[in-house]
Order: sequence, then C-alpha cells, then structure tokens
Amino acid sequence: MKIEDWCPLFSALPVCKERDGITERCITIITDARNLVFGGEYDWELKSFDPDGIEARTDFRSAWIESARLLCDDSGAILFAAQHWQGYIQGEAWTRDRHEKPHLTYDVDQISEDILLSVIEQRDGIDDQGFLDYLTPEKALALMAIGEAWNLITEIEDGEEPAESQQTAMYLLDAEKLLKAAHAFTSKRLQRAIEEGSSKKRRDTAEGGKKSGESKQRVTTQRNKEWNDMASSLRDRYPKWSEEQIAERIKKETKTEKSGSTIREIIRTQKV
Repeated sequence: MKIEDWCPLFSALPVCKERDGITERCITIITDARNLVFGGEYDWELKSFDPDGIEARTDFRSAWIESARLLCDDSGAILFAAQHWQGYIQGEAWTRDRHEKPHLTYDVDQISEDILLSVIEQRDGIDDQGFLDYLTPEKALALMAIGEAWNLITEIEDGEEPAESQQTAMYLLDAEKLLKAAHAFTSKRLQRAIEEGSSKKRRDTAEGGKKSGESKQRVTTQRNKEWNDMASSLRDRYPKWSEEQIAERIKKETKTEKSGSTIREIIRTQKV
C-alpha cells in the first residue's frame, strides 16, 4: 500500500504478515510519532483512506491530511534542501543506496527550525496556511518519521526489501533519527519556554521592585511634605516651642510609628 492510500495520522496501524523485529520497531515509531504530534490524544483506528471521511470523523481538515501525506512522502528532499540551505551539507553528509534514495548520516536535530519550516512552506502541495500554522519543527519531523517507517514496512511486506539487510537497517536508522530529532526539538521548545518564563518572572520581579520603590518614595515624599507643613504651622502658632515639642505634636496628631527623633530630623533637614 502506498502512502497516498494510508493516512499517516489516523489510519489503522498496518497488520504485518511477519513480525520480524524491524516491522515491529516501525510500528512503535509510528505510534510514538503520533503521540508527539497529538500529545497522546488521537484515534488511528480509522479504515477510510479518504481525507473527507477522516475529516468527518476527526475534525482534522482534509487539506491538512493531504499536506501531512505529502510531508511524509517528501521527507528526504525536504531535509536535503534544509541542510543545503543551512550550509551543513558537503556531500559526505548523505549517502545513496542502489535506488538512489538519500540517507542521513548526521543528526537531524542540527537543522535550523526556521529553515526547516521555510523549506516545507515552499514544497508543492503543502500550501494550506492552517496546516502550516499548526506545524512545528517537532511535528514536521515526527510526520517524516512516520513516512519513513511506513515506507519501510510496505517495502518489507511487498518483498521489495528483505527484513534483514544493510539497506533495511539504513532505512530504519533514518526513521529513528527523525523521531529522535523530533523529541529533541520538543525538549528544546520546552526548555525555551521554561527559560522565557523564568526570564519574564525575573523581569516582572525587577520591574515590580522598581515600581514598589518608586511608590514608596512618592509616599515618603508626600508624608515629609505634610509633616513640614504641620511643623511650619506649629512654629507660627507656638514660636517658643522647641523642635522636640513640634515633633512630638506631629507624632501625636498623625499617629505615626516613627520616633520623635526621626520626625525632628525630617523637619529639620527640610526646614526653610
């Protein structure tokens, strides 16, 4: 069965004629990658291959299904272009088998997230804006891992590749690397979110402290002005009073917890 006859996100997992270890690992990759795409909430037990039928059952738009299929089926070319753009690829970064299929020989989590998504946006057929907005680097790599694992299963089941061969091992390694990279991108995104949250908290704390300090300063300035206005009035009314007496009267009338000596210092330093 070709990838276009199977929904990488929702179709039932393939029933293999023989459990040979390789196909079982491929099924595990598909399940793990679907978990990554949907956060563990999905239903792959759908028999229909029709995008409209899948949309009716899952609310996942048919245009998104088509875009996901193309992404699964075009992973090699997409990764090749992304690495070429980034300047990592020097020829030895890829090898090709007898079918001229390129194989990754590096860790794909080195790919720039922005470049990967830019390459995907330029691929023919992957042009639904809603799907592109939904797509993240880890989801893209998870879909590619699904495509690689599915293609390997079908090649083994159809007899195109033996279950145990160097070529099969290379295909499986591609799928494994893609899934590993998808998880790595997920970890990076979560780490960035944690760091951004911590940074925001520090900024908010600093800003809050600054605002709190400014607020306290305004209160203090206003209080000192009121005390000095009271002191000026008391001096006019009671010219024979000492600064100690004036301070004590201010303390009594304002019911402040500040000591008389503190009040005297304030009205003395600001006395005109």
